Amino acid sequence: AHVDHQREIYKSRLSVLTDLFQKLGYSVNVPQGAFYLWAQKGGLNCWDIISELATQFGVLATPGDFFGSNCAENIRIAAVQPESVITLLKNRVNAHLS
Repeated sequence: AHVDHQREIYKSRLSVLTDLFQKLGYSVNVPQGAFYLWAQKGGLNCWDIISELATQFGVLATPGDFFGSNCAENIRIAAVQPESVITLLKNRVNAHLS
């Protein structure tokens, strides 16, 4: 029961995060069974993306090049924050887009 409950929590968080990042123009990939997603945006390098997210939204993510040079245009976003923090990001993204 606990594992199923946790799985649903992560599934919900990943769904919200995927939607938010797609609204911001990112290409998103969620590996099967993962608690994180990969995102990239128009050929930008991961450090430019990290800087943009931190500056505009207060979001910290993992630079893709930590996982190898073939991931240098990607960031990894873990869905580990509570719903209240994800809702805060959602509000910031919606305000940015309006």
